[in-house]
Amino acid sequence: MGRPVIPRSTVNPCKDASAPAPSWWPLDPAKTAGEIAWVKCPNGHVTTLHQRVHRVDADGVVSPSYVCTAYGCNWHVFVRLDGFGEGRP
Repeated sequence: MGRPVIPRSTVNPCKDASAPAPSWWPLDPAKTAGEIAWVKCPNGHVTTLHQRVHRVDADGVVSPSYVCTAYGCNWHVFVRLDGFGEGRP
């Protein structure tokens, strides 16, 4: 069985609550002090994927696993970000 695939959101989850959950939004690590993407977990929390902790391969596979850091959230998964290599900022 493969990794769950998180779709790329068409709206910024930090600016638009209608962003689906789960989803992700690309960031430019060179402009955001190493932040790779915002990830919205199935519980609606928006947290950051950071290059100090994570690596995202060209096909979107995230390693190590992703853990939502919002207080009380238990979402912890090995995931792939759909469309990661397409249209990065």
